[in-house]
Amino acid sequence: MNDIKKALDSGMKSIHFDENLVLNNINRNYRMKSILKETAAVVAVIALVTVCTITETAQSAFAYVYRSIADIMEKNDKVEEYIKVIGKSVTDNGITVTLSDAIVSEEKLIFSIDISDGEKLEDKTAYWGDNIKIYMDGKEMPVIGMDGTGQVLDEYTFNNIFEYYIGLIAPEEEHKFEIAITKIGEKNKETSGNWTFDFMANGKAMSGDTKVVMLDDMLNYNNDSIFFEKFVSNSYEKLLYVSFSDGTGYEDRGSEFDLIGYDDLGNEVRLYAQPDYYNKQGTIFICVGGTDISDEASTLTLQVGDWPYEYNPSKESVTINIK
Repeated sequence: MNDIKKALDSGMKSIHFDENLVLNNINRNYRMKSILKETAAVVAVIALVTVCTITETAQSAFAYVYRSIADIMEKNDKVEEYIKVIGKSVTDNGITVTLSDAIVSEEKLIFSIDISDGEKLEDKTAYWGDNIKIYMDGKEMPVIGMDGTGQVLDEYTFNNIFEYYIGLIAPEEEHKFEIAITKIGEKNKETSGNWTFDFMANGKAMSGDTKVVMLDDMLNYNNDSIFFEKFVSNSYEKLLYVSFSDGTGYEDRGSEFDLIGYDDLGNEVRLYAQPDYYNKQGTIFICVGGTDISDEASTLTLQVGDWPYEYNPSKESVTINIK
């Protein structure tokens, strides 16, 4: 266990937003497999390439893999199936799909899959998991909404990350999860098959990396008020939940705006609105690529930003605590 912790800590300290270093971390993850096998831990650590570009958010994905595995192995001895399924590969019709991660972030199930047919990608622009269904305790989950992104992991492998808005999952209750993929899309064709991953876990085990800070802050905007409700963070994403005093959702307001400003470390911050999956009266703001919120930041000072999205000290702003 000490060897594992040293490897985890070493990996986390060495991660930066640098493409070459990200590739080095891919190699480190393969070395981690050997360490874990030697200690009889049935976990395969798969390097992740995440949302946006490889240089912008790879740090978050790698950090999550390290932290989540350390947490599960030390504190959650009742979720052996969950441990085993992370890194599990299923091959059908010549295509191998590996489940490289699965977490719960508030009302979302986020999971990452790596896809390969054993040949170099070459002219293949992407592989996509398609016709995906999520089951909990044998029942298909009604999906409120879904986002997906993809990126080349190496010359043989394409990575997908999916976010399924499935509603809140009780933290203490054990549930049987199943992720069923029946089609893999690739350029101009689709391959049908059965790539299924199932495991037992509870919401607490799967969301151990997620932190929620409840907020009670307000910012005036165009004769209306923006209410800041909560800040949610894990190593995949950082989200700011807001609602509006007039009861109108973001998409129905007739104008678009970002939230711009800086953190207490002096770093620039810019967040834009996702579709209104959260509720009909509110929305979720997430980071614009290249302006991720530092894990070390404690506060954000924000104002409503329109084009050209430059912070104006003379405009009204609000400072919120995110820790």
